[in-house]
Amino acid sequence: MKEEHELYSLLYRDEEGELVGLEEVQLLDPIPVNRIPLLLNYISKEDEYVSYQIALVLTSWGQNQGLDWIMEKMLNFDSKNSIDIDRFGEADLFYEKAIESIYFYTLSGGDRVAAINSIEKALDVFFEFYVNGRFRNALFKLKPFELKFKILNLFQFSLDKNKLDRIAALLPVVAILDELLVLNFIRSNKKQILSSFDLIDASTDVLFVIHTEDSKLILHSLLSEISEQYLKDKGEDFLQNW
Repeated sequence: MKEEHELYSLLYRDEEGELVGLEEVQLLDPIPVNRIPLLLNYISKEDEYVSYQIALVLTSWGQNQGLDWIMEKMLNFDSKNSIDIDRFGEADLFYEKAIESIYFYTLSGGDRVAAINSIEKALDVFFEFYVNGRFRNALFKLKPFELKFKILNLFQFSLDKNKLDRIAALLPVVAILDELLVLNFIRSNKKQILSSFDLIDASTDVLFVIHTEDSKLILHSLLSEISEQYLKDKGEDFLQNW
């Protein structure tokens, strides 16, 4: 019972003892280094889900032991053995959260080469795992120029196979790697984009970030056909900047 109480505090409480949840603990600043050896004592527990949560925290804090655990899980990927199912029982969030924690790893002083190698391994099974906003944002912020050709090939395959969720997931990072390719895609595929909320979201965000005269024209054309409710959900800041 004492162990469970300690582990609960390590994973879910801030330094003042307030219950904040795992995601906030991943982002604690400064990193509570006194927790690291304590968490390492628990990472090999038989409960895989507990080890997984510890790995997310340690990775986010720039610790190689956490990244190694995540890498091993990636290398032994099994879509039939889900580890972090969403509350609807439909999607395994492991890769979403793992990629996000690897991005945090780089922010916390972790080795970029190790991080990029991990991302590359994840992309090897890109079409097998669930992707959404976390994956999309983390990959974009990581700016993995080292994986340019791999990412562009995945994007092209997604286009060829009309995999809308994969196109949306890669669109922001591809905009960094090949801005013209993304602008031409959005300009030429408005009907396809409007059929997918994920693609609408990714496309408007990308055009907002590019923020050139050309992207403004494309965005205005796209916005003219998007529902009023969607625009409200994007927020006033977004609209005022355009």
